Amino acid sequence: MTLVRTCDECQKFAPIQRVPCTPITPIVSPLSFTTWGMDILGPFPNANGTPKYLFVAVEYFIKWIEAKVVASITSAEVQRFI
Repeated sequence: MTLVRTCDECQKFAPIQRVPCTPITPIVSPLSFTTWGMDILGPFPNANGTPKYLFVAVEYFIKWIEAKVVASITSAEVQRFI
């Protein structure tokens, strides 16, 4: 070990080790479908016959996106979306 530390040629031309010094342990969420995000976007500018708000839900594990446009934000519209 001391020879390698003191040898100039060993320091310059030795092969570089590209493996980690400890085994890699992946961190996998046990509850994969519990990472959801929900948001309400708006109000958007008025135009003839267009809704003003947008409900968006994202499931981050499989990157699934669901969106719905609505004219107003009510509890009934939110329950229908969910």
